[in-house]
Amino acid sequence: MKAHQPPYNPMQALIKAIFEVRPPVLRGIKIDTEPHGHEVVRLEVSLTPELIQAWGEHCKEIK
Repeated sequence: MKAHQPPYNPMQALIKAIFEVRPPVLRGIKIDTEPHGHEVVRLEVSLTPELIQAWGEHCKEIK
C-alpha cells in the first residue's frame, strides 16, 4: 500500500475530493474514444459546499 501522496495539480486534487466527499457528488461519467485513440473521460459532479471545501484542502497540499 502506498503512503499518502499529495496531488500534483488542481485536477488531481479535485478527483481526490470527489471520491472523499459524502454525500457523494459524482453524478455521471462518460468515456469517449477520440481520433488517434485518445480516451476522454468526462465527469459530472455537483459543486456542493462540501466538495469545494475538500477540493481547497487538497489544493493546499500541492507542491
